[in-house]
Amino acid sequence: MSVASADEITKALTALQASARGVNAVLLASTEGRLLGSTIASGTERVQLSAISAAALAIAGKGVRDLHLGDLAQVTIRGKAGAILLFSLGQKAVLSLVLADGVSPEPVIEAGRSALRNLESMM
Repeated sequence: MSVASADEITKALTALQASARGVNAVLLASTEGRLLGSTIASGTERVQLSAISAAALAIAGKGVRDLHLGDLAQVTIRGKAGAILLFSLGQKAVLSLVLADGVSPEPVIEAGRSALRNLESMM
């Protein structure tokens, strides 16, 4: 299993964003919060999302383990103007999808899981 280049990761994230209606941004970060790839053009927003995603996934994973709920499947963070879906790539990374206001997460979850399998083979 080889590690993909940043360009290959960005291509996969861009394809995911294009395939799922209502996804405003897609980001891949290490479990330590280091940015690995993003469809967010630039700026502090993607650095912040990397850190938030890693932290939220770590906290949720601990809660799931402590409550004996099995493996963490995903984390959904909902706000008044949209949502963030987080998916774990094991101990390696976290995939974050930023959803527009009013978008149902269910169809996006399936697209995210499909992309997750692709990304796992790249890591």
